[in-house]
Amino acid sequence: MSKVFICYAHEDEKYLDLLLKHFDHDLLDVWSDKRIEGSEHWEEEIQKALDSANCGILILSASFFNSRFIKDIELQRLLQNQYEKNTHLLPVLAEHCNIDKYVWISKKEVLPKGFKAIENIKPRNHNKEAVKIIKRVEKLLEPQPEQTDGIKQNVVNTINYPDNPPATNNFPESNDDFFGRERYFDILDKAWDDEQVNILSFIAFGGIGKTSLIDNWLKRMKKDHYRGAKNIFMWSFYSQGSEEDRQVTATEFLLEACKFFKIKKIPKTAYEQGRKLADIISKQRALLVLDGLEPLQSSLEDIGEIKDNGLQVLLKGLSRQNKGLVVITSRIKLASIDNQYEKLEKLEDYEGAELLRSFELNGTNEELKKISNDFDGHALALKLLGSYTNVVLDKDISRIDEIESLRDDQSKSSNHATRMLNSYKKYLKDTIELDILKLLGFFDRAISFDVIDVLKNKPLIENINDKLVDISDREWKYALDKLRQLHLVSNNDKVLDTHPLVREYFSKYIEENYEDSYIKGHHRLYKYYENLPEKEYPDTIEEMEPLFQAIHHGCKTGEFSYVYKNLYRERINRKDRYYLSLNLARYDLKLSILHNFYDIPYSKFSKKIDNTEEMSIIKNLIDGDVANSLFTFGRSTKALQIYEQMILSIIDNRQENLLIAVLTNIMKMYLDMGDLNKVLKIYKNYKEKVPKEPVESYELFNGTYGYVLFLQGNIEEAKKIFLKIERSFLKDTQKITNLNLLAGNKVPIPKNIYSTMGYFLYKIYFYTKEYDEVRKRIRNSIEMSEYLGAKYQIGLDYITLGRLKIVDNERKRLTLNIFNKAIEYLRKSNEINYISEGLVQRAEAFRYYKKFKEANADLQEAYDLIIRSEAKLLLADWYIAAIKLANDEENFIKANTYFKEAETLSKELNEYFIFKEELKKLESNFVIEVKDE
Repeated sequence: MSKVFICYAHEDEKYLDLLLKHFDHDLLDVWSDKRIEGSEHWEEEIQKALDSANCGILILSASFFNSRFIKDIELQRLLQNQYEKNTHLLPVLAEHCNIDKYVWISKKEVLPKGFKAIENIKPRNHNKEAVKIIKRVEKLLEPQPEQTDGIKQNVVNTINYPDNPPATNNFPESNDDFFGRERYFDILDKAWDDEQVNILSFIAFGGIGKTSLIDNWLKRMKKDHYRGAKNIFMWSFYSQGSEEDRQVTATEFLLEACKFFKIKKIPKTAYEQGRKLADIISKQRALLVLDGLEPLQSSLEDIGEIKDNGLQVLLKGLSRQNKGLVVITSRIKLASIDNQYEKLEKLEDYEGAELLRSFELNGTNEELKKISNDFDGHALALKLLGSYTNVVLDKDISRIDEIESLRDDQSKSSNHATRMLNSYKKYLKDTIELDILKLLGFFDRAISFDVIDVLKNKPLIENINDKLVDISDREWKYALDKLRQLHLVSNNDKVLDTHPLVREYFSKYIEENYEDSYIKGHHRLYKYYENLPEKEYPDTIEEMEPLFQAIHHGCKTGEFSYVYKNLYRERINRKDRYYLSLNLARYDLKLSILHNFYDIPYSKFSKKIDNTEEMSIIKNLIDGDVANSLFTFGRSTKALQIYEQMILSIIDNRQENLLIAVLTNIMKMYLDMGDLNKVLKIYKNYKEKVPKEPVESYELFNGTYGYVLFLQGNIEEAKKIFLKIERSFLKDTQKITNLNLLAGNKVPIPKNIYSTMGYFLYKIYFYTKEYDEVRKRIRNSIEMSEYLGAKYQIGLDYITLGRLKIVDNERKRLTLNIFNKAIEYLRKSNEINYISEGLVQRAEAFRYYKKFKEANADLQEAYDLIIRSEAKLLLADWYIAAIKLANDEENFIKANTYFKEAETLSKELNEYFIFKEELKKLESNFVIEVKDE
């Protein structure tokens, strides 16, 4: 039978009696000090009752907190048992008192709900509240399903851990005792209980103990039955590399998170996965732990910005609304996302001394404190020092002087771990253990033992696997056990893993000291991964993963030309099909892959790349791919820098086709940013220099110029340009169509321009109300776009069709279905500016049909994307839609605020005539109402 201990002050006996009369004493053994009246051994009986209790009810009042016996005896024991024995604590607010200063009180567990003390509830309802309290106790004490030690667990039907396959979701588990940092546990506890805190981030240099802090807090949470968490999902991005300037994606994380949170139909694009996850996670009491986020944050410019689109939208959504909590650890402070930020400080001297003492070192507390101070309280360095002194120096701290000192040019805050690793390297010289550590230097993540065998086994790689090629299983196991004892590798028996700083150290060591062997090792891994896929041309991201790894290791060998042409362009992109971006819409993965060719992301190519004519051409192609992907993600400023640096090299290498594509993209970026004069200047400077073939690229170049003329109010001239483009385009494509028909291929016949050029023309026709011109073209546009399969083209055409349905006063359901289909295609395209454009247009449709809630949701999402991408032209359209919506909702103050902000933007976009005209119409039709008020 479960036992309940009721802790109360004698002044509150009436509340005790209220609860006692409602308990089912056949179901629960309820204990209070009324059971010891007259006993000589009352203190002993209380101690026994406290230790055997499965649940403690705390009747809170000023008298409760003023009772010395309660605080020193009963409460202290109950709190200790809460962590050691999973004893439940249920606070009951009897009388109003200050509970805010007591961090051990979980506000979400306090009854009655709403912090309304029983004394403030009408007496006739006291029994009703007592019954609720008893039911809560009975619920807490229901038999729980048996727990396992595996990663996937269900605790009280509330905890749902993900699977932990090799090299994915390897959240590092600390097997050591944890010292100090109690103040940070309090911060975490308060954040979990505070409904206003949605994201909590801990920032510190590597090795300070961020991961260990979170791991040990989770162990405490587990003892408290996870304090109401419905789901806990943990992910360490250190499994994908720890370099802060490394372009890493959240692909694995998003996919595993979608599976974990039971998303039945997982979206194909990272952006949609993040958006869907934000919606699902925000509505439940979930704990999301993201450890080591810095590989996905920018460290060179826009410091702290999330580089991955899917993760960006996930965290943005959860920062606004979240019933649970996101806990982040990183070396870089999170930018542009609301979060509670805490700096994780070094260990205090007494905390460092405790850590060292755990290694049974023979010094006094004062001596250990001094050593901790000398090592700057760096947690990893002190742990390595403790194990080194224990094993190598026979626990004698007087011999610590044998460890090398810091050089004058080294910073104490970041190089104590390096100092210890240098010592370990000397100690392990010519051993199996040192060769195992060298193997870790070939990887930027935890790695399976199957892959380790690729390097470990014959043939010999001199200075790398000398001691490993003929090793027995027993010797291998012994060496691993020794490295674990020295805290140099993790205890995970499924993968070989270590702290990121250890991995970085040995990577640098083998590259600088054994360059030929470093290249041979990476070449062996590169060939292993190249041959791993079953298909020559993999279809899915999962099937392509080995090729991504092959590119990483291939670039380490310097074989850039082969890697680019045969792996990236041939097998991943399928030559000119751009399969990864257009078919799979994974621009994020494209960035991650191409990062391997650079030393400094997107600005300085690897020193190993030869300056041959072939590599100069390839460098331009890589830069163009990178810039296009960045632009797709809304990172226009960086994309522009890359494109503009490419121009001279492209001209020198006579890459005319690439020149016109780059110039058109530059024009599109300046167009989105609202710098119309810059677009005109580029067109004027290059219109005689660009090739007229291929026709489609040339006409896109001209069409961007024509669209700028329209925005500036030169509408008739713009229309003439587009109709000329259409004639030229149809003349060229008819030749291709005839050849296809002769060959027996069934292809649709283009009757007008489509894709981006068609969309520009349709916007002009909508402005001039020439709807018949749209009607006679749009069906063929859709047919051509669907045939070609480019998702953004299909989405834009359906936006046009939806707008036409509104003009034609078609049924609401039909029209909104068309807009929904448009957004579905635009989302699949993963192109931020097109998604923004579609959301603004659908918001207008929702407004037209008085669906204001949906309209506001679309505008909010569009605004987040527009602000991130600096797309001022889209922001202007957003303001027009937002002002109209606010007026229709009769929120005139909001409408007027937006109007004033739009007027300011209009001054920046001085050449945007159409925007100014729209504002004038709004001022005369709507905003005047605000001024009248």
